Amino acid sequence: MLSKVVSVSWREPIDKQQAQRVAAQLQLPCAAPDQVATPWLLQCTQQGLCLIAQQQTDWQPIMVVLDHARMRGYRQLNWRQHLIARAVGVKACFRPRVLDVTAGFAADAYTLYQLGCPLTLVERNPIIAMLVIEAVQRLAVPNSGMRLIQVDAIEYMQTHLLTDYDAIYIDPMYPERTKSALVKKEMRCLREIVGDDLDADSLLECALASNCRRIVVKRPKLAPLLANRQPSFVLKGRAVRFDVYQKQS
Repeated sequence: MLSKVVSVSWREPIDKQQAQRVAAQLQLPCAAPDQVATPWLLQCTQQGLCLIAQQQTDWQPIMVVLDHARMRGYRQLNWRQHLIARAVGVKACFRPRVLDVTAGFAADAYTLYQLGCPLTLVERNPIIAMLVIEAVQRLAVPNSGMRLIQVDAIEYMQTHLLTDYDAIYIDPMYPERTKSALVKKEMRCLREIVGDDLDADSLLECALASNCRRIVVKRPKLAPLLANRQPSFVLKGRAVRFDVYQKQS
């Protein structure tokens, strides 16, 4: 249960009421900073929500930051420089509407957003969803073209017609590394709070069963195919690849 892993607190007394509201919304315990006993702390601050690893004293707080200041520079980049853009079907005069069913900390989604793609993000974990929603709100851009829904992705795809989307993007949690090097702290955070995506195969099958004509799966370069499904084509980078499933019109 999340209540045994994450507690809510505040940095300054002025943030206490917000912390109490967040704790009530997420149904998590709320305590003063010096009374938190859970491994993770969701802290309310004037700068925004952040996650703190109580047992990792050398870590800085983790905050989802979507930097709007770099927007103009990204929009001017050639979309061909981004494998993910080519994978979802970006063209010179076309920006696909993308449904990202594994939002996480929204790093890939924000890259597509900066390149001009309208996005709907789906995240089932309420803590991660709240961090991303707040980050989107901090962009302070009216009609920003990026929204997040906190719901189970399979449930969403099974109960909605997906005619509003040109591509579905799936980036399941990578298999845990066997090498001694530690994965980056954000991924360790996601794994501990969210857990592994044990239903990744079902995610792909559900997406393929939808009426969306393009499904993109991001995988480690040497990882096996999801659901043993052969893609229409593959785009390979140095560390990752994009398996693209293209349906006939």
